[in-house]
Amino acid sequence: MGKRSNSMDKSSRLLGTAGHKGCKFGCLYCFTREPQYKRCPRLDILRTRDIVSASIRSKVVQPACDTEFLFVPNWRDYLDELVSTGKTISFATKMDIYGTDLQFLSEMNKILMANGNVLNIGVTIVRLRDWEDLEPRAPSPFARIASLCRLWDAGIPTMVLMRPMIPLVTFDEIDELVEKTYRFCYGYLSGPLYLTPAMEDYLKRKKIPVDVKARIAKWQKGQPQLRVVESVDLERHLLKVAESKGRKLFNNNIEAAVFVNDFCKQEWTGDLKWSTILRREPVGTVYVFNPNTKEFLMIFHRKLGKWLPPGGHVEDIESTAQAAIREVKEELGLDLNLIKLKGKLNKDGKNFRRVDCEPGAFCTIEEFIHPIGAQDPHIHVDSIYVAIVTTNERAEKRDKEEVTARDWYSISKIEHQLDTFDNVPDICHAILRAIDR
Repeated sequence: MGKRSNSMDKSSRLLGTAGHKGCKFGCLYCFTREPQYKRCPRLDILRTRDIVSASIRSKVVQPACDTEFLFVPNWRDYLDELVSTGKTISFATKMDIYGTDLQFLSEMNKILMANGNVLNIGVTIVRLRDWEDLEPRAPSPFARIASLCRLWDAGIPTMVLMRPMIPLVTFDEIDELVEKTYRFCYGYLSGPLYLTPAMEDYLKRKKIPVDVKARIAKWQKGQPQLRVVESVDLERHLLKVAESKGRKLFNNNIEAAVFVNDFCKQEWTGDLKWSTILRREPVGTVYVFNPNTKEFLMIFHRKLGKWLPPGGHVEDIESTAQAAIREVKEELGLDLNLIKLKGKLNKDGKNFRRVDCEPGAFCTIEEFIHPIGAQDPHIHVDSIYVAIVTTNERAEKRDKEEVTARDWYSISKIEHQLDTFDNVPDICHAILRAIDR
């Protein structure tokens, strides 16, 4: 996913609103609270056929451009009507989304995807610390990150809206935000701060110097000229960090939603599975083997729906070996020592291929991870390690969010009874060959 794209024609969207004016979060930077602001048309009070007619020339419907969508009392009925347009639907939120709300949104996305569209949800996170002054009644940024993860895990495509870009934000804060979110979104949106009187007073109190410019708000009725603050250096840094993680920085919601919609239609077959546009994630995995019983320790991974050896993503500055050991401890409560064992696979598989081995690992492979719902497909660069135990230690089911079951299995049962990825039996055979040597 490459560089920041050029802006799309905004006539390709149907822009609307819903409910009564006013968002309960009371954000200091929200220009829609100003008395001169003129709302977009209320789509939620139209008949279904009128909404369908209004959207006929649009690629994307944005149903709540100036309010919190999930605050609208009839938001489920409203979304039901919008799905009938057969268009991609996009909205932004700061809500803590879970339970039946999450389930409903997931079902709406499945309906849209069945017809070649998506429900694209942007989660607004303008900064990670000292946010209470700016967003006094909104959920914390970390609650929003949790919502982002839940939406993504439910197969709903997401964006992170670091918009408006607040001049108080630091480069380190941008780095941290991207690090915490890039695996759970398609990319990022940013943009200028439209200067409300309250926000201007706040910046003065904080003694933050800003360069105020005039900009025409083309999406508002009458296209008024507003005072804006642009944070060019911060946006450039966000672009750089997003690109380093294989993510895009979009200019607007339409561009983001259309990109996701097109990306989800791509057929990932053949050599496309190993395309350079797919993000690659370093992973460490431990095959725990008992030579007395000739069995491997396996877990059933809740999110992937497969039996796998324990392991997971590399975090911060740890090595793949450190990540593998940490994951076994977190998932199963076991303290293990990795052994020095070198091996190789005889062939590539349908969804994995051999690559240069990480120093100290048994072997390293690239695994193609098929998307769940509208997630993006990606590649795990998986460094495989081996640990030997002489008894079938009782592994605890520590991480119940990821591990639903665990047990010991022979290679025959792994091959013929377990639903697993195609690389797992091949790696087990390679380990047995290496141990026999």
